[in-house]
Formats: sequence, C-alpha cells, structure tokens
Amino acid sequence: LCACGNYLNVKPQGYVIPSTDEEFAAILHSHLQDIEGGGDEYIVGNMDVIARLEACADDLDANITAGKLKIYAGEYINSRMLDWKNIYEIIRDCNIVLDNIGQRDSELALKVISCANAIKGICYLNLMRDFCEPWDAARCDDQLGLPLVDHFDISANPPRSSLRETADYTEKLLRRALSPAMDDEVFIFTEYIVKGYLARLLFWTEDWEGAATLCEDIIANSGVELCEAADYADMLRAVNERKGEVLIRSHINNASELDWYFAYVRGYIASRPASASFVRLFGEEPVKDVRLSCCIDSRRMNAKAPECRLRLSEMVLMLAECRCHQGRDGEALEPAAQQKNRRRLRTHLGDSSGGKGRLPHKGRCHGQGPHPAYAGHTRRAPQGTLPRRRPLVRAQAQRQTGVVGDKQRTEIHYESVYVHGSNIQGGRGQGPEHDTE
Repeated sequence: LCACGNYLNVKPQGYVIPSTDEEFAAILHSHLQDIEGGGDEYIVGNMDVIARLEACADDLDANITAGKLKIYAGEYINSRMLDWKNIYEIIRDCNIVLDNIGQRDSELALKVISCANAIKGICYLNLMRDFCEPWDAARCDDQLGLPLVDHFDISANPPRSSLRETADYTEKLLRRALSPAMDDEVFIFTEYIVKGYLARLLFWTEDWEGAATLCEDIIANSGVELCEAADYADMLRAVNERKGEVLIRSHINNASELDWYFAYVRGYIASRPASASFVRLFGEEPVKDVRLSCCIDSRRMNAKAPECRLRLSEMVLMLAECRCHQGRDGEALEPAAQQKNRRRLRTHLGDSSGGKGRLPHKGRCHGQGPHPAYAGHTRRAPQGTLPRRRPLVRAQAQRQTGVVGDKQRTEIHYESVYVHGSNIQGGRGQGPEHDTE
C-alpha cells in the first residue's frame, strides 16, 4: 500500500463519474425506462401500485380467491418506509444531475435540466400527498411537510419543513421545468405533462385560480381532445399504447422485462368482485354506459388495462371544481357537461342531452381521469398510508339548489381497477362506495 499512493483515486471497476451531457442524461434515462417498462412505482406509478391501493379501497368486495389481494391497509405499513427511501433515491439522482451539469446551455443539457426538475417536483408532489396531512390553508404553516433536499450531500439530514414550504418548493421545481419548456418526447415530461402535474399541485393546495388557468391552457393548447364514446373503450383497454386523451401513462414498452409479472398482477386484480353499489351508480341500464361497459363485463370481470394515467378528463373536472369553489357555477357546468356528453351513449337512461345542465357532484380530480358518474360517493384512503385528499365539489348534481360543504375527505389518486363478480343486475356487492373512474 505504501507504494501505491494514489490507489484511492482509481475509479471503481464498472463505474463512471458523470461529466458529459450524455452521461448526465443516462442517469435520468434509467428512470424514464422504468416508466416506459412499467417498473416505476414512484413517479407516474404502475399496475402494482394500483393493485395495492385499490385493494384497500371501497369499490371491491371480498376476495374470491384467498390470499390474492390484501384488504387491510395495515398490512402494508412495514413497506411504507421502503417507499420513502426509494423515492428519495430518485430525488438524489436528480440532485446529482442538477448540481453537476452546471450552467451548460447546450440543447441536450437544457432538456436534461428540465426533465430532472420535473421528475424531482413530481416526486415531492407524490410524497406530499402520501405522507403529509391534507392541506389546510389556515394551518399549512404549522403542518409538517417534507425534508427538502436541494443538493446532493451524503451527510445531510434536513428536518421536515412546513407543508407550505414543501408546496412552494414543489411548485418552484415544476415551474423550473417549464423554463424553458421541453418538447422532446424522448424525455417524456414535455410542457403540457408538466403543466398537468402542476395543476394537480395547485388544486391540492386550493389555489383555484392558478389550477383553473393551467387546466384551461392544457384543454385549449395541448392538442389532446376528450374521447368520444366510440374511442373511450379503446383508450382504456390499450395494453401498451398512449391513446385518446391520455397525456402520460406507464408501461408503453411492449417488450418490458416485467410483462410476465404484470400478467400475474392482472390475475390478482381479478380475484375480487366489484361492488354492486358501484355498478348502481350508472343507473338502471349500466350496460349502455360506455364508461362501465369498457371496464367490466357482464360478470364484472376486469376488462381494462390497469395502468396509471394522466388524462385530459382530469383537467376538465378540475376546472369545473375550481370554478365551483370560486362561486362561478355557470362556467363550471359547460366543461363538465361536455365531458359527460362525450362519455355517455345517447340511449343511456333516455338522456339525449348527454346530461347538460347538471354538474357532477364529485369528479376524480386527483386520479388518472375523473368521472362524473359517481355522484355523491366518497372513498377512504387506506389507514396507515396517510391520505391524499381534495375538497368536495360545490355542485348541483343531485340537488339543483344548495351547495355541498367544503368538508375534507381523502382519496387515492391512481387509476381505478374494475374486477369481476356476479351478474351486473342484482349482484350482492357490499361496502362503502367511493368515487373513481
């Protein structure tokens, strides 16, 4: 050892210290590949996350096949710290890129910086909704937020900030990702996808005007349109394609090494029947409603591809709810009625108007696509997983007069899964209902 004075400076075999734009991009591409292949659980989310969270929600009855899906959320508590650890490892990788790529202004460097800020901001948004209390404007300076890790420092141990500081920091990251906005789909997080996540953040923090402005921008300029009923089923059943009004989704790589595993996950999802009370939300002839018929068959067997998505529907119903909170119910009715008109078949319940003049009581605005069909129903977040939440819509769906109070509730934001059971007509579903799509 005395003869080898510089032995500690030798690079470990198989590792390269990043220095070029391409090498920094490679750090991010490992996470982007996880999103495309369906392995990502912490940025966009994947099928495994859906199965885990939906198992503890209220749309599903008991297991038909023993041991497939856990029902009690407490069984997942021991894994929650692993989720915390893994998502902060993604934040660490983003910090390594942002700290070391410097002030480079090459085209690739700007794309890498934008992507790193977007991923980091989305990670903090997901952490905030998973591990923090619901937003309370009167208490957010005192509510616990998250440790804000702004730079890579292996010895740093930052304390938890306030919830307001966490929200402000997350907003700053997402706005940095838009300055300048990126249009290269290789890096996935292009302008309107980032704006979609920013709208989710502002909606969660009850910035109604800010969220509404972003939703209007996405609806008008993203180039994505709401699906007609004929295309709706094709969009939801697409196994590896981003179709219709989907802005971003997981598992678009049909050569993913995890495809064999997801085949098992679909089987796990199909081990519990959908609640009959859920089906009843679609009226007396649910089979005529494309929103239901494309998701489950006559025995309530799951018929959709259970993947996490960000869809234009979410923007439409967030816009409607924002306008309601601002006391502008007239402006809220138009986008909500437009969405409902496109989703429902003309023959459904004899409603040839497509539901014009009625605003959905609750849309699934945190989820991967809200839906106006599930009026007046709530979902409980799994105990022990710490809640996601959004305020209720002040609306006129079931009552043409009066408003629904702004009481708090919690909900899970992942794309819903509908599974099989007995006959749709007269099934025996039990348990509390919740709103979802």
